[in-house]
Amino acid sequence: PGPAPAGGPVRLVLWDWNGTLLDDLAYAIGVRNRTFPAFGLPRIESVAEYRRQFTFPVRRYYERAGVTEDNFEAVAHAWMAEYVRGFDSVPLHGDAVEALSRFAAAGAAQAVLSATRRDMLESQISRFAIRGYFTDVLGLSDIYARSKEAVGLAYLAGCGVPAASALMIGDTLHDAEVARAMGAKCILVARGHHSRETLLTAGVCCGAMLALASAFQQMGIAMGTGAGKAGFITALYIVLVPLAGMFLGKKANKRLVLCVLIAVVGLYFLCFTGSEGAMSFGRGDFLVFLCAFAFTGHILCVDHYVQKVDGIALSCVQFAVMMILSTVCAFTFETVDFAALGECTFYILYIGILSSAG
Repeated sequence: PGPAPAGGPVRLVLWDWNGTLLDDLAYAIGVRNRTFPAFGLPRIESVAEYRRQFTFPVRRYYERAGVTEDNFEAVAHAWMAEYVRGFDSVPLHGDAVEALSRFAAAGAAQAVLSATRRDMLESQISRFAIRGYFTDVLGLSDIYARSKEAVGLAYLAGCGVPAASALMIGDTLHDAEVARAMGAKCILVARGHHSRETLLTAGVCCGAMLALASAFQQMGIAMGTGAGKAGFITALYIVLVPLAGMFLGKKANKRLVLCVLIAVVGLYFLCFTGSEGAMSFGRGDFLVFLCAFAFTGHILCVDHYVQKVDGIALSCVQFAVMMILSTVCAFTFETVDFAALGECTFYILYIGILSSAG
């Protein structure tokens, strides 16, 4: 293996099974296309389409495919029966054995942590000459592929290896979520069941909205909008978010409406003080008002995508997108003074880390 991930040497490697060691992506798509149509559900036509739909828990993936609460168990059992029937044709990934061998040579213990039912998992692994690499095989107690987080947490608590010395290797964002819950490191391989496209789309949308909000706010303040008024107008997103949600079909109860009204009144008295309390609406105010709409869009984007991708990964991508867009705009529309930037380093770091990222 290459250099150890940050935090010290790896003493335990937890492998995901499906899609990471086992090359079953194409087979899983075939199983779906052979079973779902019997329930009046559509086929899937491409790997990209499958990856866009796939998520954990698997029940949510089934819901995206049109499965209902009434037929979920029947579809799940039909899918599993078909999957098991032809499993002998499914290979490991070409580099799986080499990776296992290298970690073993480095002295790391290895185990499989999967959302597959444990007895099925043992049966599948036994087809290949790799069982000896694993100290343990960890799976669930049923076929419904719920989160394997609890299994991983229990194992890590009793195996004697500190979380900081454990590494999770998987192919879905659920594997990253499990690693985060355990406090372990994580490496994701982009060749399995989850879509990199979904994460990039989410990050670009959220990052663009965040960049717009920041730009509108700063331009408005530069045009003369005072800090108090800018704070009040920006905070109107707390009103705009539930209103936008209502237009998107989400219900707003009476308690939420009351809370919004109280918050608006409180923000007014908090922000509009002294001579700045005079009601006027200039060009700068309009730009800050657009900032409130951009923050509204950002919150709605995050709310939409956080159910589909890992939250930490989304944050990393969105801030990268925001950084790129803001840098391009700065060099395009402004005169960049590097000496002034150097003098403001502390304030820039404070805003970037504690205000934006925090």
